[in-house]
Amino acid sequence: MAQPLHADPEPCVLVGDSESDIEAAQVAAIGYANKRGKRTRLAKAEAIIGSMAELATMLAGEEL
Repeated sequence: MAQPLHADPEPCVLVGDSESDIEAAQVAAIGYANKRGKRTRLAKAEAIIGSMAELATMLAGEEL
């Protein structure tokens, strides 16, 4: 994903709301459990968030 943008992939994350998104990330993924029951389906994610505010907190290095 980072290659077309000529970006360093190390600091990149993929935020997805489906199992295929998490599998696509391959390295680091944050699952977006925006609907009931998604936390279980996104269990392979490195982390799971329930809102974009939680994402901002996580990326800022703060505790959720």
